[in-house]
Amino acid sequence: MPSDTGETRDDSADGHAALRVRARRISWWSAIWYVLAAAMWALLYFLLAADYGPEVTTDRGSESLCQAPLLNPWPDNHICQTDHLHQWPTLLGILALAVIPSVAAAATTVYAKLLHHLAHRTLRTPA
Repeated sequence: MPSDTGETRDDSADGHAALRVRARRISWWSAIWYVLAAAMWALLYFLLAADYGPEVTTDRGSESLCQAPLLNPWPDNHICQTDHLHQWPTLLGILALAVIPSVAAAATTVYAKLLHHLAHRTLRTPA
């Protein structure tokens, strides 16, 4: 039975199937974006929270010369200052880059849910 738009039931069923396939594909892309975002956030956390630099022997045993940037934001030791990966400009750059896949993951999730909703919407026949 044709609808007001000229589509038959078979055409609309094919359209719904295509939307479901597209929603599933976008969901996979969303998962990939989430994994990338999680990896970048984990890298940022590691760089902020882990001690770094050469190992030195102290009374307590062997430990790293430089403390984590969260514990000592502005180190006095020259060796700690020359490690650019643990300095604030680099860390803020990684933070900015981590936001990009996070936003992309959220956007693709919303888009996939919208396509999923449209695919499962029932077609109403006019009375």
